[in-house]
Amino acid sequence: MNNLRTSLHIVTHLGNSIVRKFADETFYSRFCSLLTDTFRSLRENTTKQDMHTYEQINRCISELPVLERFNTEPQRALIASALDYLQEHFLNFDSKRPARVPVLNLLMLNYGNYTEVKELRRHDKQAVRQWIEAHQQFAELSRDQHLYANEMAFI
Repeated sequence: MNNLRTSLHIVTHLGNSIVRKFADETFYSRFCSLLTDTFRSLRENTTKQDMHTYEQINRCISELPVLERFNTEPQRALIASALDYLQEHFLNFDSKRPARVPVLNLLMLNYGNYTEVKELRRHDKQAVRQWIEAHQQFAELSRDQHLYANEMAFI
């Protein structure tokens, strides 16, 4: 498990520093597929984790390059897979706060994605709900994922 967390941290760091700036759609799709498989593996191979592990993985999700300019199937799968992980482990801990930043990143409402848009967005529940419903990147999310994402963004 330690090796998986370490590799996830390295891959997300590279993604955040290189992929976010220089990737084309094909490379980005492969990158998203790799991370989607990693999150599925994490979900299948972990039970209740300690808070430190949960925070490490949340930090990695916070750094994922989820880019508005790419609307690909692998990116949609990555968003759904990471939200599944957060949703599954979210209730295991008293502190819910660590889930806020990763969710904002997955919803493309963080600072890293402001370079992709023309105007800053308001952060209230209604605006986030409309944002999720209006973008194709979130089309594959279940209704539960929509609700959880909207709630976790405001904890």
